[in-house]
Amino acid sequence: MALKPIIIRQLESSGDDHLLQALARMTDPWYKLLPLSNGKWQPNTDVLEADDHYLVRMELAGVDKESINIYYQGDHLIVYGNRLDPLSKSAIRYLQLEVNYHEFERILILLREIEPESIEADFDSGFLMIKIPKQRLEESISRQIKVNLK
Repeated sequence: MALKPIIIRQLESSGDDHLLQALARMTDPWYKLLPLSNGKWQPNTDVLEADDHYLVRMELAGVDKESINIYYQGDHLIVYGNRLDPLSKSAIRYLQLEVNYHEFERILILLREIEPESIEADFDSGFLMIKIPKQRLEESISRQIKVNLK
């Protein structure tokens, strides 16, 4: 079963958020990422599609498994947590700082039917893998439709 990548369109937080969000909905019918303006960092995220599920792969190197929270509410998949800087209490001076620390959050809006009660997550080697099963289509049922006279 081959997985196909789904391109993520990152929305930048600006005064034109509503326009960018409308554009994202028109150009990417499956989901979109919500912009954050609350100072939290967003982990790199891949979204892949197989025949029977979607797979969200999130890069979370250095994050403790216990600090990762995943919720599904409405059509939102919300992943948040915290990556602590082990050197933050040391008497050192940063000369270059590219790794994000502190609180992170990623919100995906799922615009297709899924089975939320069957979502599973695994964390291994710094990657969070979230498997989101697609909603099974009912067996095709044949039936006659009665026409009512008015």
